[in-house]
Amino acid sequence: MPRASGRSRTGGGVPPGVGLRRALEWNHRAVKCVAFDPALQKLAGGGLDGTVTLWDTADGKLVHTFEWRRSAFEWQRGEVTSVAFDRAGRMLASGSANGTVNLWDTARGELLYALPRQSGSVASVAFHPTEQLVASGANDGTVNLWNTTDGKLLRTFRGPRGEVVSVIFDPTGQTLARASADGTVILWDILDGAVPRLFERHFFPVSSVGFEPSGRTLAIGSLDNTVKLWDLPNSKLRRILEGHRGSVVALSFHSSQPLFATMGWDDTIRIWSSETWDMVAVIQRHARYRFRGLSFHPSLPRLAAAGARLSLYDLDLDVLLGTPQPSATTRTVHYVNAKVVLVGDTGVGKTGLSLVLSGRPFEATDSTAGRQVWALGSSEDEIPGERKRTRETLLWDLAGQPGYRVIHQLHLSEVAVAMVVFDARSETDPLAGVVHWERALRVAHQRQGGEAVPLTKFLVSARADRGGVPVSKERLDALIKEFDFAGYYATSAKEGWQIDDLRAAIERAIPWNELPTVTSSELFAMIKSYLLDVKKSGRLLAPARQLFDEFIRQHPETINEDDDLHADFDVCIGRLENRDLIRRLSFGDYVLLQPELLDAYASALVIAAKNEPDGLGSIDEETALTGQFHVPGEERIGDRKQEQVLLHATVEELVRYDLALRESAADGRYLVFPSQFNRDYAEAPDPPGKAVDISFEGPTQSIYATLAVRLGHSQLFETARTEMWRNAVIFTARAGGKCGIYLQEFREGRGRLLLFFDGATEETRFHFEEYALTHVGRRALDGTVQLNRLFVCRSCGTPVPGPYVELLRSQGKNVFSCPCGGSVTIVDPKEALARRYPSQVASMDLAADRQRDFDAFVLSANAETHSSRFVEWAGDERVTLAIVFTDVVDSTALGEQMRDERMYEVRQAHFAQSRELTARYKGYEIRTIGDSVMAAFRSVAAALDYARAVCADPGPPELRLRAGIHIGPLQIEEGDVFGRTVNFAARVVGAIKHAEIWLSEQAKADIDVLGARRHEELQWHKHENIRLKGFDGTFTLWSVSRA
Repeated sequence: MPRASGRSRTGGGVPPGVGLRRALEWNHRAVKCVAFDPALQKLAGGGLDGTVTLWDTADGKLVHTFEWRRSAFEWQRGEVTSVAFDRAGRMLASGSANGTVNLWDTARGELLYALPRQSGSVASVAFHPTEQLVASGANDGTVNLWNTTDGKLLRTFRGPRGEVVSVIFDPTGQTLARASADGTVILWDILDGAVPRLFERHFFPVSSVGFEPSGRTLAIGSLDNTVKLWDLPNSKLRRILEGHRGSVVALSFHSSQPLFATMGWDDTIRIWSSETWDMVAVIQRHARYRFRGLSFHPSLPRLAAAGARLSLYDLDLDVLLGTPQPSATTRTVHYVNAKVVLVGDTGVGKTGLSLVLSGRPFEATDSTAGRQVWALGSSEDEIPGERKRTRETLLWDLAGQPGYRVIHQLHLSEVAVAMVVFDARSETDPLAGVVHWERALRVAHQRQGGEAVPLTKFLVSARADRGGVPVSKERLDALIKEFDFAGYYATSAKEGWQIDDLRAAIERAIPWNELPTVTSSELFAMIKSYLLDVKKSGRLLAPARQLFDEFIRQHPETINEDDDLHADFDVCIGRLENRDLIRRLSFGDYVLLQPELLDAYASALVIAAKNEPDGLGSIDEETALTGQFHVPGEERIGDRKQEQVLLHATVEELVRYDLALRESAADGRYLVFPSQFNRDYAEAPDPPGKAVDISFEGPTQSIYATLAVRLGHSQLFETARTEMWRNAVIFTARAGGKCGIYLQEFREGRGRLLLFFDGATEETRFHFEEYALTHVGRRALDGTVQLNRLFVCRSCGTPVPGPYVELLRSQGKNVFSCPCGGSVTIVDPKEALARRYPSQVASMDLAADRQRDFDAFVLSANAETHSSRFVEWAGDERVTLAIVFTDVVDSTALGEQMRDERMYEVRQAHFAQSRELTARYKGYEIRTIGDSVMAAFRSVAAALDYARAVCADPGPPELRLRAGIHIGPLQIEEGDVFGRTVNFAARVVGAIKHAEIWLSEQAKADIDVLGARRHEELQWHKHENIRLKGFDGTFTLWSVSRA
């Protein structure tokens, strides 16, 4: 029966100004989503058991319980994910995980319409504010618009394939917002389906969206623990709210009071003033499930929150909005950051310029190693509500050596002011590199979409005291006009020429009111200040736990103010990492306080690969991980152990950004850099079988290298070092035949990709071409990508000249008569092929992402086994250990059946079970990725016991596991021997098709030698001649039955 707790003004987790009015229950059924009736009389809650319950908001009494199902299967999967009332409160819509949307009569408690079932789980429903329309969003990426008078489908909006997590109409009803788990937010015009302004891909998945009452601001909750507030009339990101320790999964604006609420997976609800954006309250909760329902009362200061019980909170506005917050965890600070960069070719004088701009005395320096970050200034201004805001400016000096260009393309985002520097001393080509860097800045700015801040560029000549600038004024003026530079400064860092003028111009150019203000807690500000002070001290590396302990010693008062200070500390590390100021490594609990060293080592590694005498643009992975390559003396880290950590992080970084392939060969494993090959392709620049060229502007080598890596990971095509040359790669298609790319580079960031084929089918050629064109289109400058199809006479092999093709087409002709007597059809087949062959771009992207993530995972796992905490667990550096790699069978299909949120729950429950069993068998969890676990054990017997236990009981009953086991020596001081063990164990599980446990031959031999009684009754099955990806030859593996 329903129960309601009595009214209370105090209680655990309820702050001043907040009172728990009631906690509503229905037969102990948890409530996942909530909605207030606009007519003020009812409150709806959707349950995990598939029911929808209506309560009277005045007395908390049950009004109706709606239940509907078609089958037992739907009942099991039919948790209610979203509820919404129409504007009159007479109709209630409910969406369910089984794909159903139901419309209910709230007065009679009857089902009005069961709308046609969607192909995916329905995550969100929303009524139009004035019309008889309801929208529903599903995890197949679609949003349906329904007529509520007859239940008819009016329109289907289709966007990217990401799972829809939230839909909502703006207050006028003209715009429908759709957020998806892939980080995309789309605003549609509901009349014509047009996307009016915003199409934004965030760096993290999005969980929820909401319009503030005026419709001018859109709030977006994200899994990066923040809320982003967008100014819709200007399509600009205006503010970022920090404070949650976990993903923000629900949000709500009050329709008539200046209140905004957010719910996070950190078991808190945070209430903010929507006028000043101060955090005014934190409600602590203890949820057993990841609830995401939050709703304000239409007129009263009252908030409903889903949970094991549906909680109703009364809010005292005088206390919340008029009383200073007592704790550093809720006292609010506001700040804004501006990023200023110096770019240009090597040796042009950027480092000396950065020294004097940041207030340091001039000194002669060598070329910058990697990047350096300097504080350029800090000040305060006042924002609405008489709040102070701190303004901080950081100056980034980026190295200009050719080997750094591919790396530095990663660091050109969020730039407010850029100085493109050239050397006034150069007598040959003083403007060398200027156009390249200007294009690189534009590409980075373009890829940020709506999150991009206004960018101002200055053209700067350095060392102007060395004889003036050998460039005519006319040429400079033309360059400034063509590339929209805001000004030109002829400087001398040594003599101080125009330094003050340039510094003042930078300050004037920073668009402080256009940059997003970050609203954070005073505690967060203290932690960030501490971490930046540690960084400024020059310290290179530290375990996160050590940094946390040092912070507590400096700020002992924070222990009493924060119930989970360690979690807040971790969040702050993540926020500074997002600004690229520090880096939390994926292994060893390490925090890299000088991440710019990653650039230095990555570039040294790239250069080492280029300088290999065989010209194969690659370097042995063990050589890379042990630092046996040239690093300039001033860049090399003296502490060998710290350098080992940095080397592992560097290699992982190069793989994670698709700049390197990992390739196995008979003599070891190699890191392959497609952009660094020195041997020439014999058929260049006119390879046989050429069919298409794609011209573009942008970072040519970055575009080429990442395309080569991603095609090699796509599962439709593969390649090897022996099939790579300087600017050319040939791929073997899975369906047969060869496909190639050849890059022609022109001056200053212009390039052309030539695609050529040999023996490939029409379909294979189409997929290869489509992926290449899509990839270039994503990474090149907008408006510069052009595809030119080459028509070749099959009789004589001569291409039809382009002007002839254009002339014949202008005359309405489709055939060219070749002088050899052959005829060539000059009709572009792309549209016909697109109708004939479904696009594989999305699946190729998914495969490339998975392979990249897997390779990075293996590298991270390998690095973890070199960490001090792992060696301490192992007990020695010369021991033999067993590695277990587990994976969920049919995880893709399972993920499609479940919504991301439910899959997250299942995954976390499985990891919890795995950790419990790992501890039981005295193991060590190395890493998790997706739904996979890698763990180490001191004996193969313990590894087998763990594998049998976790496969028998993975936690959630929906899961079926496969597990692979291998053994090997640790031997850290003798090189990366254990790395091969980690790699091999990961590949063993890849050979398993069903829910089984397989062992390598070495692991099986150890089981036989140990002869444990508990293993005597096991039944073994031998599998011979098994090929494992990434390893040459064939292997014998053993499977064991669970009986």
